[in-house]
Amino acid sequence: VFGPKAQQRSIYDHAISPIVNEVLEGFNCTVFAYGQTGTGKTYTMEGGIKTK
Repeated sequence: VFGPKAQQRSIYDHAISPIVNEVLEGFNCTVFAYGQTGTGKTYTMEGGIKTK
């Protein structure tokens, strides 16, 4: 569990990067974001609005 001041890079490095490596090795993996509405789950999973 990451606190409210956790940085995106820290979350990626500790929780997601190892999973990405396993996917690249051929394993099936899932990342699940759970929490209250408006707490940043979509931003954490997909990033911010893309600008052209």
